[in-house]
Amino acid sequence: MKTLTPLFGLLLTFLFFLFSCETEEPSALIPDLSDCHAKKNWKSDEIEDALIGEWNWEDSYCYSNPEGEDDAGLRIRFNSDNSLDLFENGQLTQSLSWQVLDEGNETFRLNVSPSIFQLEGYIFLCDDQVSFNSSFIDLCDTYYRRNN
Repeated sequence: MKTLTPLFGLLLTFLFFLFSCETEEPSALIPDLSDCHAKKNWKSDEIEDALIGEWNWEDSYCYSNPEGEDDAGLRIRFNSDNSLDLFENGQLTQSLSWQVLDEGNETFRLNVSPSIFQLEGYIFLCDDQVSFNSSFIDLCDTYYRRNN
């Protein structure tokens, strides 16, 4: 019985800390694009066509770090020849190649070479916004808005 008392105390302490932690919710500025994206039955070539153009970084949300990443000034240009140009504060910093991968069940992601974390995760497109959602593996969701 004496060994159960310390274990019970540890269990109570653990439960206290577990339920007393505040959880951060994503910012109201971060849209959930999944519902809008699901209204269309996307094909990989349609995703590719929709991505072609310039996109400005808008926000990031990381579940392990609610502050997210600050990539203000990041601009990505998807070209029709499957090249991609990465700009930081107006300066071209990298040229990469990209390809849309069909993961099945109308789920898509990019294969970028060399890989960059700002384009990791499932693609959700809606109007003039795109998100790359990798929070399902405890990374970040990154949001871009089309540069008109």
